[in-house]
Amino acid sequence: MGAPSSKTLHFAQLEACFALPSSRSGGKRAAALVLALALLLACGTTNSTTPAAAHSQPAGQIVNVTAASAPWPPPLALRHRTVAGRAVDFFVPVTPPTAVVVVLHGLDLNAGLTEQQVQLQALAAQHRWLLVFPNGQARSWNAGLCCGAAAHQHVDDVHILDMLLSTIRADYLPTGSRAPVVLAGFSNGAMLAAEYACKRPRVVQAIALIAGNLQDPSCRSLTTNLLMIRGDLDLTVPRVGTAYSHFLGTELLPDEATLTAAMHGARWQSRTSRTAGVTTTLLMSGCRQLTVVVGSRLAHSWPNPATGGIPSATQLLTSLILKGR
Repeated sequence: MGAPSSKTLHFAQLEACFALPSSRSGGKRAAALVLALALLLACGTTNSTTPAAAHSQPAGQIVNVTAASAPWPPPLALRHRTVAGRAVDFFVPVTPPTAVVVVLHGLDLNAGLTEQQVQLQALAAQHRWLLVFPNGQARSWNAGLCCGAAAHQHVDDVHILDMLLSTIRADYLPTGSRAPVVLAGFSNGAMLAAEYACKRPRVVQAIALIAGNLQDPSCRSLTTNLLMIRGDLDLTVPRVGTAYSHFLGTELLPDEATLTAAMHGARWQSRTSRTAGVTTTLLMSGCRQLTVVVGSRLAHSWPNPATGGIPSATQLLTSLILKGR
C-alpha cells in the first residue's frame, strides 16, 4: 500500500487525536503550541545521582535525584512504597505529571537495576513525567507463557498492575487528569505490558516492548499504540519464536502474533525506512500508530547510545510518550 504524506498524517493526527482547533480558527494557538514544544525540547537536562545511591536512603524518604543547583528541570522526588505487596519506586515531579510511565523489568532483574538500565530520570524531570518502577515476584512476571516463578505459580500480575494504576490515580494525579499512561517493558516486562494491554483495553494509551513480545496465545486484539524494538540477533526471545526455549523453559510466540493482534480489525497505511542496519516500519490507522524497529546487529538488550545500541530505546520511548500528550 502506498505511503501517505507525512504532512497530511501529522496534521490529521493533531486535529483528530488531540482535538486542536482547525487551521482557520486556531492558527495562533497551534503556532503557540509548536513554539512551546520547540522550547521544551530545547531545554537541556542535568545529571542525576545514580539509582543505587538513592536506594541507600531509608525507605519512604524523599530523595532529590536531579542536581539541586540546577534551576531547570525541577527535581524529581524518589519515593519507595509498597503496593499490593510489591516494592515500587516512584520518581515524582513537583508539579502534576504530564504523563505516567510505568517501566517493567526483565526476568532476573529488578526495579533498581532497570532504573540504571533505561536512564529515563533526567528526561522524566525535563518533561514532568511520573516515572514508576515496580518489582515482580522473585524478579519475574506472569505474562502468559512466560516467565520464571511468577508464571509457574500463576501469579495474577494483571491484577497487580490494576492496583498499581489505581494507586497512581488516587495519590499522584489530580482529579480529571488526562495524563497518558504508558507501559514500557524489557524482555519479560515487555511480555507483561502486552498482556496487560490485551486484557485491559483502553486503560493505557501506549505500550513499548523492548526485546520482548506478546506471549498469550489467547490474545486476539491489541487496541493501543505500540512501539516494538527487536533485534535480529536476539537468541533469548527470538523474533521468530521457538517451539521450546531451554533457557526460559517454555514455548515462545513470534513477533507475528503481536502484530496480528495489534492490526486486528483495522485498515493500515505503512511506511518503511532502512538506515545503518535498522529497519523502521510505521503503521497508521486513524489515531492509532504502530512502530516496529528492528536492528540487524541488535541482540537481547535495551539499546542506548551509551552502550553502542542502535536504535536508542530511550529516545524512541520518549518520542512515543510526547506524541501521546
